[in-house]
Amino acid sequence: IKLQAERKKAQITQFLSYVKNDSDCKMVQLLDYFGELDVEVCGKCSVCKNALKTNDTRDINSLKEALFLQLEKKESTSKDLAEALGMSRHDVIKLLNHLLKEELISRTSENTYTLL
Repeated sequence: IKLQAERKKAQITQFLSYVKNDSDCKMVQLLDYFGELDVEVCGKCSVCKNALKTNDTRDINSLKEALFLQLEKKESTSKDLAEALGMSRHDVIKLLNHLLKEELISRTSENTYTLL
């Protein structure tokens, strides 16, 4: 019974974390929870719609440079990059997807990103 109660508490904590998280795409959060590796922002959830309303004042080129500097140090996850760059995970994933399409970076089988 104690194990079941702990499991329920953990599920409630995860659910509340999902509801309160206003910086990461809801679809990305759900896919991440289920271990999905091919993560792309949806552009339709409440987080994505709010992100479209706010303008990031940083230049895309400076963001790319900062991201490249981080990836030169080591392979990183989108979460690690977001923390290192002081950006939302949603914005980092958007930038990473753009750089993947340009074939400037690659994604490893461990779901980390590296320079080509």
